[in-house]
Amino acid sequence: MKEKKRNWLFSINTKISALILASALCIATGISVFTYFHLGTTLDKFATEEMNLFCADKGTEYDAMLSSVESSVNSLSNFVAREAGSADDLKNSQAHRESVLSRIESLLLFTCEEIPNSNDVYFHYTVDITGEGNPEEGMFYSRDESGSFSELQITQIQEATDEADTIWYTTPLEEGHALWMEPHYDGSIKDVMLSYVTPVYCGDDVIAVLGIDINFHDFLEEIDQIKYKSSGYMYLKSGDGKIHYHPESANEEHHGDEADLIISNEELMNSEKTENKVIHYRYNDLDRVMVFVTLRNGMKLILCDSYDEIFEARDSAINTMILITMGFALLFVAVSAIIAHRINSPLRQLARVARSLSTNVNSKVEFPKAGKDEVGDLTRALELGLSELQSQHALLESMAYYDHLTKVRNSASYSKTIDALDQDIESGAANFGVVMLDVNFLKEVNDHYGHATGDIVLTRCAEVISEAFADDEVYRVGGDEFVVILRGDRIKQAESCLSFLDRLIEHNNDKADKAFMKISISYGTAVYEKKDYNYEAVYRRADRKMYDMKRKIHANRRKKSNKDN
Repeated sequence: MKEKKRNWLFSINTKISALILASALCIATGISVFTYFHLGTTLDKFATEEMNLFCADKGTEYDAMLSSVESSVNSLSNFVAREAGSADDLKNSQAHRESVLSRIESLLLFTCEEIPNSNDVYFHYTVDITGEGNPEEGMFYSRDESGSFSELQITQIQEATDEADTIWYTTPLEEGHALWMEPHYDGSIKDVMLSYVTPVYCGDDVIAVLGIDINFHDFLEEIDQIKYKSSGYMYLKSGDGKIHYHPESANEEHHGDEADLIISNEELMNSEKTENKVIHYRYNDLDRVMVFVTLRNGMKLILCDSYDEIFEARDSAINTMILITMGFALLFVAVSAIIAHRINSPLRQLARVARSLSTNVNSKVEFPKAGKDEVGDLTRALELGLSELQSQHALLESMAYYDHLTKVRNSASYSKTIDALDQDIESGAANFGVVMLDVNFLKEVNDHYGHATGDIVLTRCAEVISEAFADDEVYRVGGDEFVVILRGDRIKQAESCLSFLDRLIEHNNDKADKAFMKISISYGTAVYEKKDYNYEAVYRRADRKMYDMKRKIHANRRKKSNKDN
């Protein structure tokens, strides 16, 4: 009896079984560690990049709006400087001052109407121009509840007793240049404003202060409506992190960075943006992550979410892979020594596949032929898992470079294309054209029917543009702006495509059963020339042509409206 037991302990079968068991345990442990570190790191990177891309895309969208405010104010300032003559002319003649006001009034209003979220526009001669003790002159228009601009009484700086009522006037004069101001409460409007103001110069003399206000409360509410996944949200905070802004307390200190306990990447708080990293912190005893970009006005646009939600895919994938690995280990123990060699060979091939996928999920890999045994089952499971992972990766890329509403390429994709075209220009290989398109009257649709209806109109416009330029690259670069890039022989097709676009718009409007579905699109084209030193030069020509067409459409509409009245 003892001899049989001894023989069993030292039998080849026992040794092979023990070897298989030890090997199975080692392999299971190795694959689990490999999965945890390599697959976890890869999925962490995907989740982090997706979050940063979403934040950057929103930052680009709001920077475009802020940039339009800056461009408008600076352009108006230059126009006034040309029209005003000299400071002495203005000081010596009230009639001349009033003449300058009358010449710039319509331009001020038109410019402000074209800027989303703009609330006020004002032009105020300095006290030095109108004279101390004399009534001050200028103009002040504010958007009312109907969305139209109404003229209000300008603030008399010399009579103001509260410094907060004149900060928009004194700050640019003290600084001597255009600037974005911190959010401030405007007593005449009874709301919090975000102002871009500039001193207007004639030579070396400051003659006036010019500015455009954005309704900061509306701006915050718009940002507050942005949702990321199921629980992520966005908000603004001051550049120094001392104030976190929320709609319910737009002009108050809700809380600052001192309320957040930073766990990792604290040094990023002093950066312009988080790039491809996230900041891990605790708030109200909850683990959270945030990313941000710095807007043109110095504020930080923050995207934050639950730590668990952001990395849920990673944890799920790791647990799944560990379970698959454990199942493989159990199968491995059960196999006989006779087929050990047949198992070992495909396992080595699977290891090579795993190593290749750990560095690049889209690597071209060759799986072993899937037989009818357990190794075959494992191979098929990994192929299915890889297929799902690659599908998720493709989906992430689509989310990063395509606009979720209109399904055309988004501003992130547009930025990459601009970089490529600038490189072509530098190398002398450029050959492209630009079509700039802008949806007319979208703001009226949003104001009268709501943003959901506006999104329907915007989507329809994108469909029409995509149909007209079916063989070209269509990008959504702003709220209601699109760009089409024409390449090679397609440049010559621009006019025929635009004619087709006009016919599509006419057909759409004939069939439209609702007034808001009658669309109108302004456009302008430009083709790269050797004198163009970068893509922006071509774009500006197309943009000017588009705005010329837009002005004519708006003018014709006003003329028709006046005639009907």
